[in-house]
Amino acid sequence: MAVAAPLLGALTGVVTGLIPGIHVNTVTALLLAGSASCASLGIEYSALLAFTCSLAISHTYFDVVPGLFLGIPGDETFALLPGHRLVKQGEGQTALRLSVLGSCVGLALGLGIVLASPLAGLIGELEGFLRPWMFLVLAVISGILILTDRRRSWALFTFVTSGLLGVAVFGSPLVAGGSDAPVNALFPSLAGLFGVAGLLFAIATGSGSIPPAATGPHTDPGSTPIAGPGLRGGVAGLLVGVLPGLGAANAATLLLLVEGWRDRLLGRSDGTRSADDEDRSYLVTTSSLNTSEALFAIAALYVIGRSRSGASIAVEQIVGGSVTRADVVAIALAMLAAGAIASVILWRGGPLFASWFRVVHQTGLNLSVV
Repeated sequence: MAVAAPLLGALTGVVTGLIPGIHVNTVTALLLAGSASCASLGIEYSALLAFTCSLAISHTYFDVVPGLFLGIPGDETFALLPGHRLVKQGEGQTALRLSVLGSCVGLALGLGIVLASPLAGLIGELEGFLRPWMFLVLAVISGILILTDRRRSWALFTFVTSGLLGVAVFGSPLVAGGSDAPVNALFPSLAGLFGVAGLLFAIATGSGSIPPAATGPHTDPGSTPIAGPGLRGGVAGLLVGVLPGLGAANAATLLLLVEGWRDRLLGRSDGTRSADDEDRSYLVTTSSLNTSEALFAIAALYVIGRSRSGASIAVEQIVGGSVTRADVVAIALAMLAAGAIASVILWRGGPLFASWFRVVHQTGLNLSVV
């Protein structure tokens, strides 16, 4: 069971990552709902813990795949997104491998920080220092994101609407047991956000109307810098895991803003870096951010005593609310195993995934309906 649980979790992450609309939160909520049945079958909490943590990490490796090969919308702005642009140039396998490398850097950085007690302690002290000022910090970050958006009114509307949704979810006793119930009001709300939003976006933009180009037979990341972009993404993932209300998409946007300001400050806004180099670096950064954010969201239970994701809520329920050092080591081993399994599958199976999604596109199927 010690080996089967992380393996099964990693393979489940492959499924949730490849099929839009099925999220880690969906699986973990169902897992918690059936936890009593699992206990009656003799499945120990350590197996559930390994399954949940490996699922959370494996999902971050594979959720980039449908976005690259199936989710290319017809709108010109989104068509120029880095990953989409590489795929349209026939560099789909390169994009996948860059994403794998970025996720590996984020995973390694996260595990190194969490397992090193002094560093983990520093993160806890940082969060404790920021806690009295958290509202101001989040307000400043939100203001920057809204003011730098091209459509400020829509950004403000989305910000206010999401806040009202949070108030409604946490303030309405829709589910017996309230927020302490294993499957509480967060489950239907998050399922709606992850599932319905993707469907509406696909309908509105005609997602998949541009067929992806074939991947090159022997494409490789080449000389693309990995360490620098990967470390930036990993640190950003750490901030997302510590700061409540800040998501990976917000952190990625902030990274782009900071890098743009840095280039202008250093006088490097004259095209020193090619668009292709920027696309590759961006893909590495965001993949590292995505994986490290999933890791730190769970590790936050141990470092700062707070949950930061659906998977971390599941872990909190499984361990009974208190995460020990032994649990952290078990979590790290499960995540490391999931990262290794996902890396091998995605690195070697890139052409297979690309061909499969191309067939799906040509036959007119839409996986987000599943």
